Amino acid sequence: MENTVRARLVQVRAEYSTNAKSIKFNKNLPQSRQSQPYINPMNSQRTEKLAPPQSNQNRRRVLPTASTGIPKATTVKLTPEEREENARIRIETNNNFKAHLETLPLLDYPKYYTVSVISNTDQANERIHQLIEANKMQPFFGVDLEWPPQFVKGRPENKTTLVQICSDKEILLFQIARMRSFPIELRRFFEEETIQKSGVNIHADGLKLQRDFGFITNGLVELREMSDGYITWPHNLRSLRALTGMFLAQNMPKGKVRMSNWGKAQLTDKQVKYAALDAYASYQIFMKLKHLRGVKPYNVKHMNSTPNQTPASQPNPVPHRKMPGNFPTSTVTILHKAPRREEST
Repeated sequence: MENTVRARLVQVRAEYSTNAKSIKFNKNLPQSRQSQPYINPMNSQRTEKLAPPQSNQNRRRVLPTASTGIPKATTVKLTPEEREENARIRIETNNNFKAHLETLPLLDYPKYYTVSVISNTDQANERIHQLIEANKMQPFFGVDLEWPPQFVKGRPENKTTLVQICSDKEILLFQIARMRSFPIELRRFFEEETIQKSGVNIHADGLKLQRDFGFITNGLVELREMSDGYITWPHNLRSLRALTGMFLAQNMPKGKVRMSNWGKAQLTDKQVKYAALDAYASYQIFMKLKHLRGVKPYNVKHMNSTPNQTPASQPNPVPHRKMPGNFPTSTVTILHKAPRREEST
């Protein structure tokens, strides 16, 4: 038995060399297996140093594909030069798309649409009630808000003065600034969850109404979120003008009227046209996306189900607390030594 073991050891010594460079690796093995050094079975010491492990920054995560089962590497971390090149391509693509918008026909609503400017509270309640009753089967509307710009730095933004609502055949412009109070029927319109109001950055409009008039808005449909997966142009533009060009193939002109005074008693023809087109575009884009999605559901947000949070534009209310006497008001920490206890005898 002992002679057999010795013979086997001699055979192993003859087959394996202690020189790691004489070993020929199999080219079919993975690169990670080929890079490992040879270890002499007769000696526990390694003949060459191990290669340093790859850092997590350069390591690629491998995931198997569902169809072939072959591992597929994900995108590696981009270099600064690659990120700069991607940014340049994105800016160039966006500029090309903006130039493309100028070649499209101007946005306009059909001749059968009626535009009404309402400045009386009783009339507003009546018209909004008629609008809801006429669209019970399809309670979908395009919504937008306007208010005068604030040109003084540091002052809070002005209150909402105009509310635009568009349906399948009419556009209503409510001049809230000229009314004695916010119409109760219009408030119910915004609070009703079954009535869907679409727009770009519609959640911010809901917060604006909450800050200005103190009620919660429900049934909000964000067009930028609804359009995810249906944009073929490779860019990141999501404005109302960009979505109008993508889905309606029309150009929404943006002029100085956007920064005009929306709180004056008599709106100009340009202001009426601009405000009506904003609500009209929101409604038509929503109906186009709804048709493209078919039975695929979309997200409808209700602000009454979100936790109450102080808006970012408002100061955080901190209750006033009366401090005790001799309380340090500076940021310097004051330390006092604890009194020494007398040892009991």
